[in-house]
Amino acid sequence: TGKQLIIELEPIGQQIEQIYYQQQMTDIITELGSAETDLEMCDRAAHLIKDFLEYDRVMIYKFDAQWNGEVVSEAKEEHLESWLDLHYPASDIPQQARKLFLKQGVRMIADVASDAVSIVPELDPKLQEPLDLTRSELRAVSPIHIEYLVNMKVGATLTAAIIFNNTLWGLIACHHYSPKFINYQQRLSCKFLTQVFSSQLGMKSSNVELVKINDANSIRNTLVEQMSREW
Repeated sequence: TGKQLIIELEPIGQQIEQIYYQQQMTDIITELGSAETDLEMCDRAAHLIKDFLEYDRVMIYKFDAQWNGEVVSEAKEEHLESWLDLHYPASDIPQQARKLFLKQGVRMIADVASDAVSIVPELDPKLQEPLDLTRSELRAVSPIHIEYLVNMKVGATLTAAIIFNNTLWGLIACHHYSPKFINYQQRLSCKFLTQVFSSQLGMKSSNVELVKINDANSIRNTLVEQMSREW
């Protein structure tokens, strides 16, 4: 924030053996790369992220041209109701939230029931304006969003932005039905895996479009040839 420095402190959380952690990351990247279609890649990503972070439910949420959302893939505990193929209006994730995801990448709520704490003083003493908390890891969440999660009986969430070509394609949405804290290093790993997934998904989608274009060209050439021959 200009010449200012904001320091955030949080628990270290659960520590994982580094060698095991690196092997797990490598296996996930390899598994994603072996998917043949974009939908298969989304399915694998949901299950791999669930195994990696151990949330109760992990969804791949895709935006359409009007920013309405659809759950295109899901990995969940067996006793939970499936939300696969459910559609949500654009108002569920408003423009301000989408812009924040583009800047921050990963957002966690460790305990939906925890109380927000006010910043003291409310205004910066030198600038006489509120602090810019755009990239803050500990920034409080909208009360409307908290109410939304409470109504779904969700206790904790982690959301990662799926971005390619500087556009928000969708979200990896993780839900847990009790409080769950993911430490900073794990969140960085999740951000890295999501970036890898986003890049591979973008290439896979481009390849699919290229195949469709080539197929269409082939059909058009065949039709032109038939019409010319049998005119």
